Amino acid sequence: MNFFKYIIITAFSFMIFSSCSKNSFESIGAFTVKKCEGYTEVGDGIGRKFILVPRGKKPPENIGEATVVYTPVKRVIAYSTCDVSFLMGFGILKQVLVGVTQEKKDWTNEFIRQSLDNGKIVFIGQSSMINYELLKQTKPDVVFTWNTAIVPVLDKMKIPVIITSTDSALGLEAQIKYVKFVAPFYEKEKEAEVFCGKFLKAANDIRKKSAAAGKRPRVIWGDVYNKRVLVEPKNAWVSELVKVSGGEYELDDVQGTSCLEITLERFFLAGRTADVMFTYRSAKTGINTKKQLAIENPIMRKIKPMISGNIYSPKEIYYESYHKLDEVMYEIASIIQPAIFGEPKYKYFIKLK
Repeated sequence: MNFFKYIIITAFSFMIFSSCSKNSFESIGAFTVKKCEGYTEVGDGIGRKFILVPRGKKPPENIGEATVVYTPVKRVIAYSTCDVSFLMGFGILKQVLVGVTQEKKDWTNEFIRQSLDNGKIVFIGQSSMINYELLKQTKPDVVFTWNTAIVPVLDKMKIPVIITSTDSALGLEAQIKYVKFVAPFYEKEKEAEVFCGKFLKAANDIRKKSAAAGKRPRVIWGDVYNKRVLVEPKNAWVSELVKVSGGEYELDDVQGTSCLEITLERFFLAGRTADVMFTYRSAKTGINTKKQLAIENPIMRKIKPMISGNIYSPKEIYYESYHKLDEVMYEIASIIQPAIFGEPKYKYFIKLK
């Protein structure tokens, strides 16, 4: 698209959406939500526009390149367990979820497990190997995915696809408010406000209580593999939560996307001084103990959390619990500052031995 054409489209789009109240606009990281008269306009993780129109109503005229989605959506395919978890929270999981990219063994929710057996929910293939014919047969109203590569394919199929990934990791406030981005698709805005209120209250409570913390444990959050290391940057919500909970984040110079790759040397420098390590490596990826982490990569043998500190890994239920973010935040806070928040209940994490 040449520059002149871009200017015309941008100006045209501004005229189209000018009926939206300025006071209704909300930016949630890279996501946007505008409440307009008779419809809602949302922008996904890569800035694509969607006009959400109540069923039975007509969409506004001259919507430009935006895509119309009729709400509440009734048939949804979701790549991310985060998006599935909010269906649980909204109480509509059984009614709307028709497709996933994780197999039965990867779920803890019993309804999903049973539905994958009886065909009510369809496994459409691993995220990198989607069966597009099967996807089409499920007749979804919308597909929520972090994989931008499928956009051209689904555009040809005339299936709306919402990108839930962003170029920069979501900070704590954006993660808390993410539910407000997905809620309009299901006409669950009131419920989203309740979730946000609960999550924000928990974050503020944690921040206030940890302010009096004396010793602040040094923390790293990352996944060590045989030849690479992926870490959470300082702008990720979990990294921000570490600091809110009374900890110091040892990778505070790393910024960018979630699960960002860094050098083994940089990770080792942080690991030498860290007291606590969080890792997404778990039994699912063959990691049950500290010893297994050390076998995976010898660099792990020399970091402080392996020798005299603690290493924590999320349980499978963690990935299906974003609608219980307040509970997750409190557990992370209790791991970092047990003297302030009490000993961890280990509902969402396990301590590796």
